[in-house]
Amino acid sequence: MRRISSVTLIVLVLLAILPLTAASSDQVIQVIAGDYSDGSVVVLNPHRVNYKLASVREVWVESPDGRRVEGFNVTISPRVVQDWGLGEGMTFRYNVSCAPTVAPGGYSLKIRFLGVLPTGELSIFIVSVPLTVLESPLHFGDVNVYTLTGSWPRVFIGGELVVYSSVYNMGHVAVNGTAFLTISRGGKTYVSLSKAIVFEPASDSTVLFNVKLPYSLGQGDYTLKYVIKTPRGTFSKTLTFSLEWGVSLLGVSLEKDRVYVGDSAVAYVSVMSQRNIPANLTVRFINDKGEHVDTLLKQLSLGEGSFVFEVPLFTEAPGRYNISISIGVGENVIGTASATYEVVEAPRISSVVPVYSEENLEFRVMISNPGAAASGVISYLLRFENGTVYKGSKVIDVPSGNSTVVFVFPSGAGDVEYTFNLSVGGRVSSASGTFEQPSPPTPGPAPTNTSTTPVENTTSSYTPSNSTGAPTSGGLWWLFAVLLITALVVSGAYCIHRNQAGRKRRGKRGPKRRSPLGRFRRPRPPTFWERDSLPKKK
Repeated sequence: MRRISSVTLIVLVLLAILPLTAASSDQVIQVIAGDYSDGSVVVLNPHRVNYKLASVREVWVESPDGRRVEGFNVTISPRVVQDWGLGEGMTFRYNVSCAPTVAPGGYSLKIRFLGVLPTGELSIFIVSVPLTVLESPLHFGDVNVYTLTGSWPRVFIGGELVVYSSVYNMGHVAVNGTAFLTISRGGKTYVSLSKAIVFEPASDSTVLFNVKLPYSLGQGDYTLKYVIKTPRGTFSKTLTFSLEWGVSLLGVSLEKDRVYVGDSAVAYVSVMSQRNIPANLTVRFINDKGEHVDTLLKQLSLGEGSFVFEVPLFTEAPGRYNISISIGVGENVIGTASATYEVVEAPRISSVVPVYSEENLEFRVMISNPGAAASGVISYLLRFENGTVYKGSKVIDVPSGNSTVVFVFPSGAGDVEYTFNLSVGGRVSSASGTFEQPSPPTPGPAPTNTSTTPVENTTSSYTPSNSTGAPTSGGLWWLFAVLLITALVVSGAYCIHRNQAGRKRRGKRGPKRRSPLGRFRRPRPPTFWERDSLPKKK
């Protein structure tokens, strides 16, 4: 007993008088509170000398402020090493157990060695190895999100999200946990999912959610929160993303903004789509009184790209209409557009009024145009009872409102069958009838069948202007009579004027002289007698 006491005393004296040297390892030992950790660590020789022998004398754990911490049980092996050279690293195995009550954080594992130098001298030194206490045995990887279209963080309404993360359990016991996923906007939660999961020891686990985004969600920015709760702690990750339909109604254009009643015209609806989705197109026609007059529904099957759809316009009644177009998915409207157009009645011949005089026969064509001014063609066909035919056409300007076009033809005898056609914008209005002319006072030569056109016809907005048409063979006797009368009048006037001028030049005439032969009598013309036969010979 005295001998043992003496050795102990010598060691204590050496510990008191020999210098202490601290050394550190660049490795870190991790242990989970309530669990253990084992492995190996390399410790460097802290002195500039070779140690013939070094033995582990004490192991403990200190806090950052240098205080010893209870709750650890540490085992180091080997306990004795030989020939520990200058700057040489020596590998030690360790086993560190940590009580659940130890607070997580950074600590230092202290190892005190008693070394023997080649000279036999003793040296005491301390090695410090970093030690970290973890609250949870779980190591959480990044949270990953992807969509089937690969458009994250732009997500389509009605699409699907896949959210997952990888979790590694470093501990030696299984850990039970619960994973949660929520999607919210403006403090309101729209999607909430959860699942229980067991994290097996020393293994990786994948926590995955498949999220179906309902059509009831509107477009905008949303917050995705991913949480894993365990008895040893909670992991959470917050992400933001933009939710949209992926379908846009670009606009609507009209084939015509003014259409005649009953005409065919279409509206062109342009749609841009970034996804495959069924949609519906709704078209409403509203008159200027705000009344819905017609509604069209069209089912669409959209893919990726741009599309143009044709929609027939409502043209059954005149008026001004607003075409309101909306595109939707289910009961959700995702885009609207509108345009305005006008349905008008086409210009038409309201009536034809024949006006007869001895010289001319007028046809006053009354035109009604409820719409805007337009250009058109008016054609005519007249058949007189004597066989005369007039046929032709004329380009006219049709003003808005009521107007009259006057055609003038030479008058004749008997019935006249007439037909007038007005063509404007592909629409034709016709008027026809029969007019009975009174018998002319002076008969003319027999008419011949000819076809000609009047010299001129004119239109006016409201006041007609008359013009005379060129005559045909049926009216040549009128022209001949006028020319004959004119020639006689001119000749008579000329003779009278000449005689009067001659009398003025000769002055007063003398007494009339009588012929000495008396009055001259024109001889009678000879008379020739014709016999039925030659005279007989004697």
